[in-house]
Amino acid sequence: MARTEQSPNDAPIWTPSAGCPTNITATIPGYNPHTLPAGHYNFPSTAVVHEALTHCPGLSSLYLRVALRGCSNWPDRWNLPFALEGGTTYPPLKHLSLEGYDFDQSEWTDARPPDWWFDLGAWSWWVQSGRAARWWEYRKLPIEERIKTNLDLWLDAMEFEKLESLGMRVDWAVPKSFEEKAIPRLEGLKELALYEAPDCGRSAAWIRRLKPLTSLKWIGGFGMDGVAPRALLSRHGKTLETLELRREEWLGGRRPVLSVTELEQLRESAPRLKSLSVDVNRNGTWPVEELEAIANISSLERADGWLEYASDLALEEYYQGKQAYEMESRHRNDDLLLQNPLLDKKGAEKLWDIMRKKAGERLKEVVFYAGDWTRSWDGPLHLAGWLEHKKERWYCSEGGCVEKWGDHEYDGIDEEESLSEVEINDEDEEEKRELKALQKEMEL
Repeated sequence: MARTEQSPNDAPIWTPSAGCPTNITATIPGYNPHTLPAGHYNFPSTAVVHEALTHCPGLSSLYLRVALRGCSNWPDRWNLPFALEGGTTYPPLKHLSLEGYDFDQSEWTDARPPDWWFDLGAWSWWVQSGRAARWWEYRKLPIEERIKTNLDLWLDAMEFEKLESLGMRVDWAVPKSFEEKAIPRLEGLKELALYEAPDCGRSAAWIRRLKPLTSLKWIGGFGMDGVAPRALLSRHGKTLETLELRREEWLGGRRPVLSVTELEQLRESAPRLKSLSVDVNRNGTWPVEELEAIANISSLERADGWLEYASDLALEEYYQGKQAYEMESRHRNDDLLLQNPLLDKKGAEKLWDIMRKKAGERLKEVVFYAGDWTRSWDGPLHLAGWLEHKKERWYCSEGGCVEKWGDHEYDGIDEEESLSEVEINDEDEEEKRELKALQKEMEL
């Protein structure tokens, strides 16, 4: 289907009559359709995404983020609206990335009558909201159907065995229900990207149960006592081509990192490794031994080194409860709050030279990060910390080191600021560009 000619001010909501996309990237609630460029369709709600999934058998990829945007822009719901009576069929997706998704929600539980018989307001809302009617219909279902959660219904609707790439971003840890019910179904999974809270520590066990992966990106949730990395590499190391194990920088303390010995062991435990992304800390000097250990991985072609931005003084000020404006007013020379040596052009080139001397031309690219590369906050009002939006990024290759900023804020999912949209276009080159962009989004 050719590109639909639309004014940028008239971006339509997708409907089945518009034709079927092969990929969907949606943030719920959606962006204002007036901000979408010509030829794009808006997916502003989970209901529209669900309709596309049920009408388009050729869909292969879905990136879905559900969130509270601003102070009052709520999603229509926190998951896809499956019918409790079943019968929904989704296409066998190859790529799936989810953020903010509620797997454990139950239609039956939500529709049940209020607990307090004397609360007339609650009973009135129960009727007016349509929950009473749904509850009456759900009572007719067998008990085993009635108690199904949203995850149960999704597992019934789709062949999870066909998934090749899975990305999940959660506030704490992947729900137990997903571990127990969905993980055993992921027989074809090759790539996993996981973003969890620091030290939640639950996922190592189920990641080990997966079939050997070619790409593993785990941000935040693992412990750096050496147990989790060794356990994961014993299972997946022989097949891994991409590995990312790191944490976001924060002012609550220094990030634990892989030791020089553990980095050196990657040479043997991950013989196919082409891309590595890890934290490396400074303490008044450059982490030369760590970078040399990374460069010595004989199969490595590119690497990301995540250095801390904040100095010990910045951490101390934060520990004492100082706000951002207090920290900056007390230390007008901002360099006092920055970790040394400084990650500037000269510093990046020095690090690049250290690694290139060890690796030679085999190492094509190294990117050095420092600071806050999380996605810009778009939720309710909050007080920004001193570290927020402070960042450095240097791309180093054969031509030297170049500083790059742009709007891309790395959060481990490689998600550009996503629009609730999909462009419908059958031109081969355009489809290739869309697929390439989606692959970046699915690398969590």
